[in-house]
Amino acid sequence: MYLIEGGKRLKECLRTCVKENIPILISGASGIGKSEIVQQVAEELNLPYHEIRLYLMEPGEAKGLPDIVDLRTIWTRPDWLPEEECILMFDDIHLATEQLQSPLFELLLCNRLHGHPVPDSVRFIAAGNLSMHAAGANEILAPVMDRFKLAVHFRPTPEDFAKYARDQGIEPKIISFILSHPDYLFTEEPPTSRKFPSPRSWFALSGNLKHFPIEIAVGVVGEEAGAKIIDAWDLLGVGVKELLKKKLESIKDQVVVSATLARYKPTEEVLDFVHSKLELDAQFCYYKSLAIFRREDFKKLLMKQDPRLLELADEIIRQVEE
Repeated sequence: MYLIEGGKRLKECLRTCVKENIPILISGASGIGKSEIVQQVAEELNLPYHEIRLYLMEPGEAKGLPDIVDLRTIWTRPDWLPEEECILMFDDIHLATEQLQSPLFELLLCNRLHGHPVPDSVRFIAAGNLSMHAAGANEILAPVMDRFKLAVHFRPTPEDFAKYARDQGIEPKIISFILSHPDYLFTEEPPTSRKFPSPRSWFALSGNLKHFPIEIAVGVVGEEAGAKIIDAWDLLGVGVKELLKKKLESIKDQVVVSATLARYKPTEEVLDFVHSKLELDAQFCYYKSLAIFRREDFKKLLMKQDPRLLELADEIIRQVEE
């Protein structure tokens, strides 16, 4: 599969597929926002969005029911089959059994199902976790895979998540945590019967914190990620004056502090601290986080041609803009 990293790139790919009528299948871990991104693209293109979950249907619901009319078998038209221009999204396709996948054979090939036509303006998209380790996963039948003209594997990036989370008003300390602990953004192979980190679960944690203490994290993002953010929580909430007094011996604490400092105005005192007290990895994390939390301040530093920033600027801009 073709690897796409970051929601911005996936959106660009989806817009092209919609414009050029390329049926696309998106694979990726659970809870990373695949269907949400497809829905956002539909809204941006002013197209109706219809989401179908074949695995919740009975076979007759999926492909219609046979009826006898004048000694001939006539299949009823499934109520989910669109009659107007739209994006038709088959979500969690990996949970559909072979029998429930069968309607896609004819639909993707010739825009009809048992003689019932679908407008040529309908665009077909499917999403799921095609890893064979995924809970409840079924193999996608070869004829179905062949009828999707493009298959991609999507991975979100911490920077992409941070920008979206910022715009959605998620708890800033969670954003700082992800920027300083990018490996905990999501789990590629989620375990069964246990909680695990994902963009969806981090959003859930932000909502839960309105009613529960941070210790609830282990029951939302899993034990390992939960323990990490609980351990870092106090440091993530320290004010700028106290942060500048911190003696930071471990790179782990330096990175957490850098992502926390980025939420505050980058005064000369802050910048001197970043470059005199923090190692290079933590400095990079600081400026990358600053570009997300305080974009205008980051731009001003670039325009000043601050030599402390310029050597890191190209890579930071590349990561944040993708």
